Amino acid sequence: VLFLDGVILDVTDKKKSEANLKRTEQMYTAIFNSTNDAIFIHASDGRVIDVNERMCRIFECTREEARRYSVKDISSGDPGYTQAEALTRINDAIEKGPQTFEWLTKRRKSGEKFWSEVLLCPFSVSSETMVMAVVRDISERKQAENAMREREARYRTLFESSRDAVFVME
Repeated sequence: VLFLDGVILDVTDKKKSEANLKRTEQMYTAIFNSTNDAIFIHASDGRVIDVNERMCRIFECTREEARRYSVKDISSGDPGYTQAEALTRINDAIEKGPQTFEWLTKRRKSGEKFWSEVLLCPFSVSSETMVMAVVRDISERKQAENAMREREARYRTLFESSRDAVFVME
């Protein structure tokens, strides 16, 4: 006669929880990587913790390279767009809440500068405060705005310097 002594545990709920957690992670990863905007997850000191796939395309780098970046590596460095100013904006987001602004940015490998619209949103994970930066390339919009300002200035000069009476009828 053989005796078996043991305990049987029902792990059905644990397996369901693990499957749900994996599904949730896959869903959030898909969302994170499917957006048209670059997304950075920054530590409060400006270090890059993670990025999405769009960031890698826009900034011409791999995910591993991006994880070694800080805000200095993606800021243009021009006055008003330095590492110190970027850290101030990150701190403002942490202290005051979400911040939206335009930023002169640079692509890492080519060094090309471009205008972006940045949204900084603070959040906490395991009591560590982080900031999500959503970066949208607005170069085309800025070019269109500049072209419109130039046209307006040209026409204003024409109207103001003309000796003839000029009026517009609508």
